Amino acid sequence: MISGIFTLAAIGSFFGVCAWAYARRNTDRFADASRLPLSDELPRCEPSADQPCCCREKSS
Repeated sequence: MISGIFTLAAIGSFFGVCAWAYARRNTDRFADASRLPLSDELPRCEPSADQPCCCREKSS
């Protein structure tokens, strides 16, 4: 009985994630994310006094 309920919950979750992934309102966000690996520009950040932008940067 419990395994059947778990299976139905898992199937429902799967279809919920699929519906979210293919929703039209996410199209622009996913299109922008798909172009990130091809972008030559790195996002700019402002280092704070206690934390640099990147772990490879040395704080001054």
